[in-house]
Amino acid sequence: LETLKQETKSDEKIAVVPMPGWLLAEGIHHTHSGGPIPGWIQYDEGVKQDDQNRVTHVADAPLANNRIYRVATKVSDLTNGQSPPWTKY
Repeated sequence: LETLKQETKSDEKIAVVPMPGWLLAEGIHHTHSGGPIPGWIQYDEGVKQDDQNRVTHVADAPLANNRIYRVATKVSDLTNGQSPPWTKY
């Protein structure tokens, strides 16, 4: 929780969003292609990526493209264009 507080401003809204696995994977892949940038989607140690930054595991289990995952994120990250797949969806 302390790290999360360091990553967010006091006036930012955090939400838990239902998100299909394919969209979670596309959003992470998009922001992790290249070096770290503002808006780089962060995740815990249960998320694994392959050598091309494609998500392979969530919660230490193989990614299920059609499964709905509960994703905690800043509301602004859904709308500000940092991850175009998330913004478009």
